[in-house]
Amino acid sequence: KMLAARETFLAFERGKRFSFSIDKATLPLVDAMMEDIQLEPLDEGKKTYLKYHVHYKPKTIMRPIHPIARMMFGRMFKQATQGLKDYMLKQK
Repeated sequence: KMLAARETFLAFERGKRFSFSIDKATLPLVDAMMEDIQLEPLDEGKKTYLKYHVHYKPKTIMRPIHPIARMMFGRMFKQATQGLKDYMLKQK
């Protein structure tokens, strides 16, 4: 794996929401990072709307190349979203 992280859960509501901060990562690209995932049932529970918010502060050394890093982060977050979708589908 390209990235491993130690996280702290900040909020957890089973089936509705989970939020966490990244405390340490194998690739030290950010000074601070938080993710907030919210799930809302739609169509009488047949579908789920996913709200995925990510906030981070890049390290000073990363700022000059942040536009490139942001694209990499975007791909990483898209993969995480797909992984969550795949996991949820297996639970049904």
